[in-house]
Formats: sequence, C-alpha cells, structure tokens
Amino acid sequence: MQKKRYEVMLILVLVFLFAFFFNKELLSSTICTRTITQPKDYAAGNIIVVFKSDVNPNEAVSTIRSYGLDTEIFTKWDNFLDVRVPVGKETKWICKLSSNNDIKHAMYKISFS
Repeated sequence: MQKKRYEVMLILVLVFLFAFFFNKELLSSTICTRTITQPKDYAAGNIIVVFKSDVNPNEAVSTIRSYGLDTEIFTKWDNFLDVRVPVGKETKWICKLSSNNDIKHAMYKISFS
C-alpha cells in the first residue's frame, strides 16, 4: 500500500514538472494578464511598444510584423511604435510583446479625447 502511494505521488510530481517546464509561456502570460490593470481611457485596438535603444526602426517594424500585427514608423524614431492589435486583446499583446528581448516594454495607449 505504501509503495502505491509513493508511485502515485511520484507520477503527480512528474506531471506537474512537465506541465511547468513545457508551458512556461502559458504560465507567464496568465500571470501577466492578471497583474496588468487596464486604464479607463485607453485607445482600444492600439498599444505602445518601446524598444531597446540598440534597435533600429526597420528592425522594430519587422519584429511587430513577425507577430502578424501592423504598425508604421513616424518621421522621428524615438524607440517606440504605435501598434494596432485586435480590440479587446490589448492586455494579451502587451504581455506577449513584453517578453521579446528587443522590446523594453509595452503599454496601453492612453486616449486624451
């Protein structure tokens, strides 16, 4: 009886470890979406993505487009882009893009209208 209990516990631990190590992205995304507070006056369907200083404008646009998202470079490059995302999915994209090594951070675009 004691051996069976040990085997069941071992299986549970192994399943947990497998799920943890192979679903890190899902786990970190879930934690991220639960910790971000959505502001009242944000621009639906848009987020601001700030890139690290060594990223040039073309690399930034390529990075955003590699996720299937759309953006454009403004005349002056200040290491950020206004990125269009599906309405209602802003938090998901903030979390997903923030994990990219070239991106310093992503945030809601505040609407001042």
